Order: sequence, then C-alpha cells, then structure tokens
Amino acid sequence: MASHEINELSLVFVNPWSICNKTTTIHDFIVDHHPDVLCIAETWLTGTESDNALISAVLPPGYAMMHAPRGSRGGGVAIIYRACISLRKNTLMSVFQTFELLDCLAMVSRPLRICTVYRSPRNHGHTMSEFFDEFSVLLE
Repeated sequence: MASHEINELSLVFVNPWSICNKTTTIHDFIVDHHPDVLCIAETWLTGTESDNALISAVLPPGYAMMHAPRGSRGGGVAIIYRACISLRKNTLMSVFQTFELLDCLAMVSRPLRICTVYRSPRNHGHTMSEFFDEFSVLLE
C-alpha cells in the first residue's frame, strides 16, 4: 500500500448529534475549511442503503467516508477524509462495551492511527471506571 506524502494533517472532531439533518452544514464546513480528516461522533447513520443519499450529500468532491453505525437509533461514528489519503479500518480483537469506536490507519508520510471514540451519556449501566478500564486497553 503506497503512502501519500503529507507532512501535516489537519484533523477536526465534531459531534453534530446526527448528520441526517445537517448534511449541507457539514458539506459547507468541509468546503470552507478543507480539513484532511473530519472525525464525527453521533452520525445517526443506520448502516442501510438509506444512508447512501446522506453520505453523498455530505461529501464534497475529493473526499471519502468510512463509518461504523451503532445499529440502533442514535450513535455511530465516522471519519471523512481526503480521498488521496489511504485509510483502512483496523480490526481489533477486543469488543468494547462502554464506547463506540472507529479505528483506522492512515497511510501518509508515516502511518497514523486515527480513532473516533464516542461514549454515550446514557451508557446503559456502565460506570466511568469501566469506561476508563476499556479505554486504557485501547490506548495500550
């Protein structure tokens, strides 16, 4: 896999609380600010074909998107990135119960691991201590 020569990356993180009704706003943000990578928490995408129109509306030319929907209402994480960046999803052995994760490797000047993490405030009985235990596993 060839790497794209980028010495600096601009990374942005947003939580729009659903991209479904904010496609124009997110699209315009990307066009105006040209981030190399835009990480998004709470996409509210479903993982079904109905997402395709939303994804098309969000992405300006020259950008691609990788996402991990929650599978139920709300949640979901995504990474929108310049299409010239080779991005591949990492598959982990661990399944995390206290947060949602999209873990990717960007092949740029040096490989860069990009993780989009979302911990729901309604964490279904999981404590902050449990979250920090799991998050430390991810960081290790």
